[in-house]
Amino acid sequence: MATDGAELLGNGLVADYIPALKHIPTSGQRKAKKLIKDFFNLIDNELQEHREQYKGGEPKDLVEMLFHARQEIINEGTDDISMVTETHIRQTVADIFSAGSDTTILTMHWSIGTLIEFPEVQEKVAEEVDRVVGRGRLPGISDRDSLPYTVAALYEVMSSLYFIFGTGGYLIPKDTWVLVNLYSMHFDETLWDEPQKFNPQHFLDDSGEVRLHPEGFLPFSTGRRVCLGESVAKAELFLLFAWLFQHYRFSKAPGFENTNYAEGLGLATGNMPQDYPVVVEKRF
Repeated sequence: MATDGAELLGNGLVADYIPALKHIPTSGQRKAKKLIKDFFNLIDNELQEHREQYKGGEPKDLVEMLFHARQEIINEGTDDISMVTETHIRQTVADIFSAGSDTTILTMHWSIGTLIEFPEVQEKVAEEVDRVVGRGRLPGISDRDSLPYTVAALYEVMSSLYFIFGTGGYLIPKDTWVLVNLYSMHFDETLWDEPQKFNPQHFLDDSGEVRLHPEGFLPFSTGRRVCLGESVAKAELFLLFAWLFQHYRFSKAPGFENTNYAEGLGLATGNMPQDYPVVVEKRF
């Protein structure tokens, strides 16, 4: 479903460019409506399964926490129930699933595909994690400031991918349709040194520490429409990224030595990585 959604919606529908066409049931719109319907059917089935299983008590996951919060409000008899309706619960789970999980998985796929193409970067990340964290424990959020190259490599992947829309800087009349060209920002030669080259040094200062991001780095958008989960997403991505290259080495499969595993990187919003076989080796 994630792949279908990225392929269908990644480059936008015709109605995104010509709004009047939203009244015409094009094939793209029909497919989009079916995809959305299938997605919410998945969410509804999951919620129903939780309703049947959860009988109160200590919540074991996010859905049960939402049910628990709703029941507490009902028991207290306050007016806050309007804040935790069935619709709120349904949409919250949908948002967490789509924006909080799917985008993270996509970024990890691109991280592997990209660092396969740049094994020297992969080795530097692994070496830094080994030196700072070691192999006896998992990376933690407290390690982030001590792993500047690892953070920079992750940001460089995100900068190259730019699969989330951004905004900023201009007074735009109400109801104006805006498609932001993140390519122009993330590859702006006035902001980046040789932006077309994959280089984690783009995010490091002369002392080797993570530098203040240029204003053109907007993978999470900005202003009032900034991604609400930006801080959580950055922490989650860092932990997964550091853990992956702490424990595993990724390389091209035999017969695919001449294949560009990062081919098409960032060509479309929501761009999905190519399906290529990958050799995964456990680092000992």
